[in-house]
Amino acid sequence: MKNILFPTDFSEHSETALNAAIEIAKKADAKIFVVNAFYVPSLDINASPSMAQQFYTEEKIEIEKELEKICAKISLQKNHSGKYIQTKYLAELNTPAQEVLKAVEEKDIDLIVMGCEPKSSFVDFFISTSWEVIKEAKCSVLVLQEDTPLKPLQNIYFAVENIKQELYSIKELTALAKIFNSQIVVTHINPFATTIDELKEIKDQDNDAITFINAIKEYVSYNNIIYYPVFSDEISEGINQAITKHTCDLLAVVKQNRTWYENLFHTSITKELLTKIKTPLLIVH
Repeated sequence: MKNILFPTDFSEHSETALNAAIEIAKKADAKIFVVNAFYVPSLDINASPSMAQQFYTEEKIEIEKELEKICAKISLQKNHSGKYIQTKYLAELNTPAQEVLKAVEEKDIDLIVMGCEPKSSFVDFFISTSWEVIKEAKCSVLVLQEDTPLKPLQNIYFAVENIKQELYSIKELTALAKIFNSQIVVTHINPFATTIDELKEIKDQDNDAITFINAIKEYVSYNNIIYYPVFSDEISEGINQAITKHTCDLLAVVKQNRTWYENLFHTSITKELLTKIKTPLLIVH
């Protein structure tokens, strides 16, 4: 992990994400790119091009002053090698999500660390910058709400729907776990068995999962991975049960590439996770 992107709108939830980005950069010897997208207020149709340019220049100067303050704060921090963290800011006229996605491509970003806008409703979140970035980014995204600061990552819960398909994404997660020497807890939600045959099937699946996880440990060269099955008929409730009954410092899920119908079916699960959990959420690409 070499390049971290921190998008900011200078709000309080952005400050929480900034602190998380700094802590990860310290451990990973990573560079932090700070990005902000701004817009120029609409001018009268009779306004001259020079007036529009003046508005653009003035707005960019003000934005860059704020970004310089953030970079100054970052550059005072030292990484675990004793060197000051490298940082650079980006400020362009664009929509926030598009500027973030552009920076991911141009700066070879490994991880986006961003705050999540306070959600007045479920719909508000799904039209927000955070959600657009989560859907479109070609790297992992760490999302923190204002009241969910990043703690030392001792336990990372990795919630999977299909173990054999999604565990190959654990390589991305392991890169972060190695930095903090975290334990990865692979969490799979099993429905309650109603018959002996169903119970036998679940036990067989769990045994297969343990065997597969042992193979994955060799694949990623990381042994601190355990399997923790949870019984619940509701996936979101099962995940919430797992992370609230035990110490969970980070919840990780794999970004799914679904059809429109599958996305519609899984909307309620996503809603429950995003509105209920009070844990930093990592969406693994």
